[in-house]
Amino acid sequence: MYNAGISACEKGMQWQRAMLLLLDMQDEAVELNIISYNAGISACVSNGQWQQALSLLKDAQDVKLERDVISFSSGISALEKGGQWQLALLLLMELRQDFPANLIAYSAGIAACRKSGQWQWALSLLRESQDNLLEANIVTYITCIRSCREWGQWQVAISLLSELFLIYKLSGMP
Repeated sequence: MYNAGISACEKGMQWQRAMLLLLDMQDEAVELNIISYNAGISACVSNGQWQQALSLLKDAQDVKLERDVISFSSGISALEKGGQWQLALLLLMELRQDFPANLIAYSAGIAACRKSGQWQWALSLLRESQDNLLEANIVTYITCIRSCREWGQWQVAISLLSELFLIYKLSGMP
């Protein structure tokens, strides 16, 4: 019930209330699990509270909860919002030590690099995701293309756009 309430707070843009629910859980001796933390992290990320989200991610680790792909992906998204591309890449590396590659995490890493002008890293993450046999989607490509375009790498952006066009043409999509 608490976890559902925390998730509702995210959707209602009420990150402070989500944090209060987490505190209530502790006060009432209700066991917080990784789902509770993930819901709180997501509520913070959705409301631009990236530092609070990272604090919750660390708290989950401190209480010896096994963080999952959602925890790491949300943490990477928080770092993207905070313009912390280097920390986002470190968290992505930590994720890959424990879990199979995940396109959501790679996409968040690419977005963090784009936001900070690190187009080379964005491109590198796109290629790495493909090397891990993840099928990059249009959002991942567009984020990488935007990164290259925004930082004056028109030839790379056009090459990626051509690659994306070819992928969709070969897949039979209109």
